Amino acid sequence: MMYMKQRHKKRAGLLVISLLFLCLLSEAFVWQMQMKKVKETWQESMEEKMEDENRMQSEVKKIAYITFDDGPSQYTARILDVLKMYHAPATFFLIGTNICEERKPVLMRMEKEGHAIGIHTYSHNAKEIYASNESFQEDFMRAEEMLNRYFPNHKMNLYRFPWGSENAYLKPIEKGVFTWLREKKITYVDWNVSGEDSVGNPSGSQIFENVKKDVTRFQEPVILLHDSSINKNTVSILPCILAYLQENGYQFQTITTMKNPYQFPKD
Repeated sequence: MMYMKQRHKKRAGLLVISLLFLCLLSEAFVWQMQMKKVKETWQESMEEKMEDENRMQSEVKKIAYITFDDGPSQYTARILDVLKMYHAPATFFLIGTNICEERKPVLMRMEKEGHAIGIHTYSHNAKEIYASNESFQEDFMRAEEMLNRYFPNHKMNLYRFPWGSENAYLKPIEKGVFTWLREKKITYVDWNVSGEDSVGNPSGSQIFENVKKDVTRFQEPVILLHDSSINKNTVSILPCILAYLQENGYQFQTITTMKNPYQFPKD
């Protein structure tokens, strides 16, 4: 009898151990399934995040801001033809002494075809412009008056310094000049890509390479080109520049649409 009881007790113990083992196996299985689900959810979340980031990157627009200094000139009409062909609005910084009645038709085209207009001084003479704060203001206002005569509905609130805002001529008077422009609510604009087409006599291919070597480093390149009597090669190569920009995913807009127009960093 004692033997039977011990045997029954032993079987019961084994049963309890088996049940405990099964419970542990069950918990381990459930835990594994939960961890698998967590891993799958995490992977799905990471894939969705990567897709969102890729979509956001593809949705970020690349905008090229084409700018022309020194016009108008005998080449301005041809520049406008090329810009129209590529649906490329640009910004023209004009010199007061280059504006005259015989160039009125091309000036009207600029405005009609959606280009922005800015001031690039009246004289473009460093010794006159930068002689003093008063000289700078006088030159600016003469240019402003001339442009207002031909663009009465176009507020002149863009300015480009000859040789940029970090040139040595400007340095002695820059504090007063910057303050005066701010008070007049005038925004000056520099550039971060240059065709270097006003230095020496570069060929069209050289101008193209000068733009190409820097432009794709920027999401919003501000490209400096020139529209003067010496810039025949700029006009010839302009279609290649615009086509290259389009092939690299850039759209075109005027400086007036730029949230923070580019200015050279100050020391």
